[in-house]
Amino acid sequence: MLAVDSSPPMLDRARRRFAGDRRVRVAHWDLEAPLTPLGTFDVVVSGFAIHHLDDARKRTLFREVVRQLHPGGLFSNLEVVASATPELHREFLELIGRADDDPEDRLADVESQLRWMKDAGMTGVGCIWRWRGFALLTGTVE
Repeated sequence: MLAVDSSPPMLDRARRRFAGDRRVRVAHWDLEAPLTPLGTFDVVVSGFAIHHLDDARKRTLFREVVRQLHPGGLFSNLEVVASATPELHREFLELIGRADDDPEDRLADVESQLRWMKDAGMTGVGCIWRWRGFALLTGTVE
């Protein structure tokens, strides 16, 4: 298993968590860079990372994920997403204890991201869970 992040504190935490576990390799990686050098996988999981990318890079990243997944592979993305209305977004921020958006967030709506995943070549694409501005988006590769 390969775990990547670009945040030094997150990498330190992952290295401590998986210290001594030979099955897990932790590496620095910026999602702005192509995924190709990372290899191929049966499963690609992202948690609260892709929403920091602009929409063009999200679309490119989804195409890269398709190329990196083995046939039958799964992509799962737990993400911060755009709320349907400004009112719902303000309520979401309030419920998670934030006064304002993170300036690094580049939120996209669920429907657009599902379309981009399909356009990238994923099948079985869907939003299998959503709560306010959080969503779990999945797709497979044949």
